Amino acid sequence: MKFKWKQSCWLSVMLAVFLLAVFSPSTVQAAQVAVHGSVIIDGKELKMDPKPIVINGSVMVPFRQLFTALGLTIDWVKTDEKTQTVTGKNGDTVIQYQVSASKWTATLNGKEIELTQGPFIDPETSTLYVNLRFISESVGAAVSWDNIHKIVSIDTVKDK
Repeated sequence: MKFKWKQSCWLSVMLAVFLLAVFSPSTVQAAQVAVHGSVIIDGKELKMDPKPIVINGSVMVPFRQLFTALGLTIDWVKTDEKTQTVTGKNGDTVIQYQVSASKWTATLNGKEIELTQGPFIDPETSTLYVNLRFISESVGAAVSWDNIHKIVSIDTVKDK
């Protein structure tokens, strides 16, 4: 009788460990970030390393490469011990991400913006990923998505 009780407890513990491993938040996020996409700006492919990632229908890209490609100047300032601010400027457009351990805030020209997918730092590459559509449309570019080929196209050329 004792042996079966110990065996039953052991199996319960193993099942609990298995379920935690399979359904942990990091495993679920990893499953969501498996789809990579491509970025085309004004007809030319923007080579990105690391690659763009599609999460919950939003294309997330390394911020520095996108900001530079769209002509945004970059300023990264450590505001205090817990907060850093990333700013991109292009003419009258000012995009800011305030980064802290507990909260991410995005602002466009001083107004806080609610994003469909928030920015994140990839722990493997220490790369800040941002929402491509939010950044591109903030500087007046048109954005389109080819879901079959996983290609996002950005058109920065203004109609004359």
